Amino acid sequence: MTLISNKNDASQRRTQCSFTRLVTFPFATLRGRLVVGAVVLWSLLCLVILTFGWQAGKYLVNETNHQHLRYETELISNSITLQVNERLRELERLAERVPLPREGALFEQHGHKLEPLFEALILFDTSSQVVDEWPIDGGSRGNNFADREYARFMSAFKTPYVSEPLMGRITNTPLVLMLVPLRDDEGHYTGFLGGLVNLKQSRLFRNFDLLRLGEGGYVTITTASGQRIYDPYQTDAIVTLPSTISPVLAQALDGWEGESHERSLSGEDQLVAYRQIWPANWIVGVHLPKVQAEAPLIAGMKKITIYVWGILILILPLVWILIWMALRPLTHLARQIQELQGGSRPVLDIRTNMKEVRRVVDAINVTELARQEVLRDLAEREAL
Repeated sequence: MTLISNKNDASQRRTQCSFTRLVTFPFATLRGRLVVGAVVLWSLLCLVILTFGWQAGKYLVNETNHQHLRYETELISNSITLQVNERLRELERLAERVPLPREGALFEQHGHKLEPLFEALILFDTSSQVVDEWPIDGGSRGNNFADREYARFMSAFKTPYVSEPLMGRITNTPLVLMLVPLRDDEGHYTGFLGGLVNLKQSRLFRNFDLLRLGEGGYVTITTASGQRIYDPYQTDAIVTLPSTISPVLAQALDGWEGESHERSLSGEDQLVAYRQIWPANWIVGVHLPKVQAEAPLIAGMKKITIYVWGILILILPLVWILIWMALRPLTHLARQIQELQGGSRPVLDIRTNMKEVRRVVDAINVTELARQEVLRDLAEREAL
């Protein structure tokens, strides 16, 4: 039993030794260590270069996308500002021809010519009661809207105004009213004229459905009071923003303009740009998902990484050959040392320019010459 146990122990030790040699094979020779070191060094170098390349590329991509968003936002905000100002100017021109609100005034002054700009026109008196309307079958005539926010504003300030988004009391549709005051020949306030803009049908918002920035970019329009009146992904025409909006959007609601990055209401990282529509007190936002913005950079870094590792695989045999050629003097040194021990060679003779190998050869030759001198002295003494 003891003999069998000893044999098993010896077999296990041989297996462990074989496994250890297999695992440590790359480090068993100087050549293997140099090759592994070259691979590790190349990997670290590539990792550092790829890291710096990623950071630099990310910065350039963000700058480029911010410039693109800035350009798009400027175009959109300028377009909306021009359209809002155009509608207010047309209302003011019509109001100049209607000094006193009365029934039939809009028909007499050809209010239907403003059909491309407004879905309906309403004429209010000083008590915010509808005196006239176009189209004439709108159903608002005779109703009083003094409780509405826009009526209170016009009674208090008597200046052109774009109302907060609201649901029409008669039509039950999402609306925005653009209002201008009415004044008689002496300049006294006599009421106000309103143009209705349907948030779902007006040409002011219809073109944004066709606007896309890549696959996921989109445009939003938000009022300064925190109500979103346009978003291609919202189901309701008017959405009140929650209290957990991003700090960037909160700054935009306070009047800030610029480019930054934020997290959307759905939790997606985005690059954004905000511009103010001052005549209407709206904020235009252009949103670009960060994943889409960085997609070209990620694809490029993947290709570069594949190229880097491909080059490493290609040059690895060359590195092995160069290391083998560089270490050939050590092989010659080992063979000549064996010949020196066997007495077939008096001294070492390694032809190499490596200073380290030359020092070893010189040290061994000096030691060997001293040993031979001592042996000769001993031989002479023994002979004497």
